Amino acid sequence: TITSLKRLKVSIPDQARLISFDDRESFSYFTPAITALRQPIAQIGEETVARLMDRLKESTEQRKHLMMECSFIARGSH
Repeated sequence: TITSLKRLKVSIPDQARLISFDDRESFSYFTPAITALRQPIAQIGEETVARLMDRLKESTEQRKHLMMECSFIARGSH
């Protein structure tokens, strides 16, 4: 965590780079601001429920991989 890195006197981004999955509004207020990979949370949830419902129906449809677009939010921590 950021607190642990600061306690160990590890400099971000000089000695360690930090990128988070999902973006939080507060990330831009950290020093340095936290870089994030913003994921389509609602779409992931919808797809998860749909796949679970198929499994409950004992669907014989072959499983598939799904790629969703995400956004890279570059800030000071990388």
